[in-house]
Order: sequence, then structure tokens, then C-alpha cells
Amino acid sequence: MAVIPYSCDFLAANVFLISWAGMTTNDTGAPYPFYRYVSHFTDKSAQAWGTFGGSTILLEGSNKVGPLIDSDYDPIMDPAGINITWTAQAPLKQILPVFVQFRPRITGGAGSSINVTVMMVNKRTQ
Repeated sequence: MAVIPYSCDFLAANVFLISWAGMTTNDTGAPYPFYRYVSHFTDKSAQAWGTFGGSTILLEGSNKVGPLIDSDYDPIMDPAGINITWTAQAPLKQILPVFVQFRPRITGGAGSSINVTVMMVNKRTQ
């Protein structure tokens, strides 16, 4: 079980991309401190792809600040109130809540080289 670092890219003035690359079974993504940099981004979507091998990818968030333990995280839900998970490559999923920090986590199976990205767009005019 490894903690996979994230990378961040501004794709345009109001478009921000956070990625965790090369995750495998039982890895967690390093938590991204959403509240510090991009909490004002109104639209958020997530996508996962790679070799799943029966693994499940969970997107989890927490409103606690500072170092967290696994039990501090809760599933992040889409607008229909369904936990955001993947068991195979699927269409983009919309993220509804705002949180202090979030991360992906891989459970079960024999997944290898799984990539998770979260894109955020700020629709506000400045």
C-alpha cells in the first residue's frame, strides 16, 4: 500500500486539473487540500481509467484540517446522492459536495496502473 502523490495543472485561467497516476490495489492518493487553492471552483468532475483488474476506486473527502487517518474520510457523492466509485472505465462523474480535502483510494482486485483525475472549473466572472 503506497500513498501516491498528486500533480496539479492549470489548463486555462479557470480550469484546474488534479491527477494521481499509476495507482495500484490498496494505494491511496495523497490528500489534496481543496480548501487552500480551489474551493471557489463551482463545477467538479472526476474520471478514472487504466487496468482495473477487479479493483474498486473510491473518491473520499473530509472536512477535517491537518493530517488524517483513514476513518476521517467519507465517500464523496454525485448529485443523485450515490457514492462516486469505479470498477471499470466509465463516463465522467460529477462531484457535488465541497470539502476540506479529498483523495482517491483503490480497494480489492489486482488493479495496476490506474489513473484518477479531478477537473474543476470556476464559472465566476472576474
